Amino acid sequence: MRAGVPLSDADRWPWLDRIGHAATTEIANHGIVVAACSALKRSYRDRLRETILAPVRFVLLDSDSKELARRLANRPGHYMPAGLLSSQIDTLEYPQPDEHVLVVDALLSPPTLRHQIIAWLTDPH
Repeated sequence: MRAGVPLSDADRWPWLDRIGHAATTEIANHGIVVAACSALKRSYRDRLRETILAPVRFVLLDSDSKELARRLANRPGHYMPAGLLSSQIDTLEYPQPDEHVLVVDALLSPPTLRHQIIAWLTDPH
């Protein structure tokens, strides 16, 4: 990505597996883990669900492309050039209801986001 080339699925599988294995290790050691990643496709989320040997919940911080571009422009030195944003947006598959993913508005304040996410995570469903 640093070179301005979008990642392919083949590039992502080993990365997703490393995240999954690391999460499993942390859960074994500490009982819980929070990992942040761009699991843009359902197949990526499914891969993480298969790799992590514990229940998995996903939260999508949702925003429009204009806001994402603004935030990316304000991250100097970030590995992903702004020119790749459209490829990320094009890759995104919004979660379907059967995935049980919480979608929250990324424009909300951090305390509001935290409250919504914790309330959802602690709801016994």
